[in-house]
Amino acid sequence: IWASRQIIVEEINLSMGISHGSIHAIVTKHLLYHKICVQWVPHQLMEEQKTQRMAVSLGHLQWYHEEEYAFLSHIAAGDKTWCPHFEPQSKRQSQQWKHVNSPPPKKSKAVCTSSGKVMMTFFFDCKGPLLVKFLDRGATISPQCYEDTLQKLRCAIKSKRPGMLPNGINLLHDNARPHTANSVRNTVQRFGWEVLQHPPYSPDLSPCDFHIFGDLKRDILGHWFASDEDVCGWVKM
Repeated sequence: IWASRQIIVEEINLSMGISHGSIHAIVTKHLLYHKICVQWVPHQLMEEQKTQRMAVSLGHLQWYHEEEYAFLSHIAAGDKTWCPHFEPQSKRQSQQWKHVNSPPPKKSKAVCTSSGKVMMTFFFDCKGPLLVKFLDRGATISPQCYEDTLQKLRCAIKSKRPGMLPNGINLLHDNARPHTANSVRNTVQRFGWEVLQHPPYSPDLSPCDFHIFGDLKRDILGHWFASDEDVCGWVKM
């Protein structure tokens, strides 16, 4: 096992001549080994990337200790996600109570593979939502498109959070290519905003993933929408 963590009981049986049952008992009950699946991660961080992530985290923590609530109140966090026309419930979510004498419930596995989806961009701060924007069908997220989104975000902050713009905005978004383009950086600089550092390939959850998208994905399961407009209306409701 030390030489090969993926070795199977049959291979040990052939090499040692011990029965399958005895090998399994020795490995699990006496040596206390159990086979588990590996955990898939988006990217294996190198030591330099781990150090950079730690430095950025400590910098944000120090910033918070110095300004406390003022630091949090200036953050506008945003991210993107897909909103499908139809997303079937999982087998566990489809469980039903059944009497011992009644037949088991049935559910078809057929799913409409041609159902569409809409890309949603969402921004929020510590007080609540700031901007919900949907990408037009057939459009792509380009630097110009993201600049338009930031302009709408600025207008939304001005109308929903009076007095927030003069105090400065700390923009928190990921390192997607449209976000790091020179034209986008110039737009952010022209607004007088500061972008919070986000280390590349960081495994940390986006605030939107943690606070917003998880509940959204759970609630949208089982709903069927006929058009993009129906999806957009349900999300904004």
